Amino acid sequence: MSKMRINLIRATIHQYKCIETEQTFEIEKDITLLMGKNEAGKTSVLEALAKSNYFDSCDSKYAYNPTFDYPRSNKRNLDKTVGSPLAVTLHYHVSAELQEEIKLEMLLPVEGIGFSRITNYLGKHQIIDNAFEYQPLAFWEAYASQVDGNILKYRKKLANIRHAEGFQDFMKIVLPDASVEEITSLENIERFFENPHEWDNPINEYVFRRYLQPDIPKFMYYGDYHLLPSRVSLNRLLKEENLTEAEKTAKMFLKLADIDLDEVLHAQDFETYKTEIEITQANMTKELLKYWRTNQNLRIEFEIIREEIDHENINKKKKFLGFIGRKNAEISPSFETFLEIRVQNLKKMVSLPLENRSRGFNWFFSFWVWFSAIEKDNSASPYIFLLDEPGLNLHSIAQKDLMRLIGKLSSNYQIMITAHSPFLMEEKLDKVRCVVDKECGTCITTLDDEDDEETLFPVRYLMVNEQN
Repeated sequence: MSKMRINLIRATIHQYKCIETEQTFEIEKDITLLMGKNEAGKTSVLEALAKSNYFDSCDSKYAYNPTFDYPRSNKRNLDKTVGSPLAVTLHYHVSAELQEEIKLEMLLPVEGIGFSRITNYLGKHQIIDNAFEYQPLAFWEAYASQVDGNILKYRKKLANIRHAEGFQDFMKIVLPDASVEEITSLENIERFFENPHEWDNPINEYVFRRYLQPDIPKFMYYGDYHLLPSRVSLNRLLKEENLTEAEKTAKMFLKLADIDLDEVLHAQDFETYKTEIEITQANMTKELLKYWRTNQNLRIEFEIIREEIDHENINKKKKFLGFIGRKNAEISPSFETFLEIRVQNLKKMVSLPLENRSRGFNWFFSFWVWFSAIEKDNSASPYIFLLDEPGLNLHSIAQKDLMRLIGKLSSNYQIMITAHSPFLMEEKLDKVRCVVDKECGTCITTLDDEDDEETLFPVRYLMVNEQN
């Protein structure tokens, strides 16, 4: 069953880099494939979406920048624009489960099952076409008749309150004459007037903040620079300052391996982790090989080591510590702790650092680590994964394995992929959108509406092979 309680069903990119004219396209519930030639604008589509609601709001790379992101051909119009130009509008569908939750508290029926959110180049949002809107007086009349009759005589005054301060002023006026029951009832509805977003209608703001906003999926972009390193400093990971994408993947690896970073860094030695590491290595290998059929002789190995820093010669001397543990030791400035990842080939009896394996395997393994860690986290936010040309270095069989893994992930998340390879599109032609560079800039079309033969080449290839 999908974790997504709110699904993205359609996207409109107003203007972004090579997208000079407004483009709207449908999004699938599971996997959407963006097919197009090199430099057609596929990556720009993913970037435009990612920057509208990126999962890491502190990552400046995923914030709109009019200087670099606004189409250069339209820069003159930008200078004349009053306010910030629009970047993206996203259209959402709310699940039946979430609709029912809203109805239970809000009582009144709504017209529709979704809403849209506009994002401008300042990263500011505006909700439009919202089906979950209520007339305040109608809501308070329903509340009084179905939930608590003690507020009946106050319903008209409540309908005119717009914010928390207004509610407090209202309470000061009514308190002297209100009964104990009425005061309790009024205190119970204070939550409806918090209105931190300062909407004109606090009831609608409450519904958005309480029910919709937490489940609006955030975008997560995954590219080649997320490749897992063979060796990473755990001291750096603990600080969480200016981490590279590769280091962030290393944190995902530790999460997947159930290794507590703080605990490891404060441990005097690592014997207590030895058995756990061996079990984790075996489990990781078993799970990975369910999807990596290209070479079943591979085994994942990793270990935690501590190196003594030779401050005098600015060199590091590797020092493997003993195996009697003592927790809560101080982190010494004379030592640095590392995670090292290797891959062993049982057939050839060779063990190599991860980065010395093929780039295709490294990409696949890093991808598997990242998303397995997210899938393991039941508290994770809803995500839409944006994969930019995944598995570019993979053999065709491995690409099919990758799509099996992506198919598993798509049961819980929406996924968008830019692709060239027909092996990534096999049996998914109904999910393909064409990205084409035309005179008016990048355009996004359906297969039925596209006639550019070079763009359609992967599809033609699949059709010919099916006939043969």
